Amino acid sequence: YISVTGVQTCALPIFWTAHTGTGNMYISGLPFTPNSTANIEWTTVPEFFNMTMPASTTPLAAITASTARIYLYSQAVGSGTASGLTMDTAASVYASMTYMV
Repeated sequence: YISVTGVQTCALPIFWTAHTGTGNMYISGLPFTPNSTANIEWTTVPEFFNMTMPASTTPLAAITASTARIYLYSQAVGSGTASGLTMDTAASVYASMTYMV
């Protein structure tokens, strides 16, 4: 994390193995809670490796206002519809973002 008054920047390399593979994915435990003004999306597209994505979708990650969680989604190409991304038993995610606190 890089901290400037009111702004946080984070880079996340996350790896997991032997998970149950159930439920929608999110990352919790951010050290600072985002402000309450709006939903915040990644400033860079997250990279997912060895992760099952539904056909014709791209990865998306976002922080909901006033929560310290990053939610991972698959977003339909062309329609903009996003759905929670189902947990894989083993995969990795790399991403970075800047958000207001």
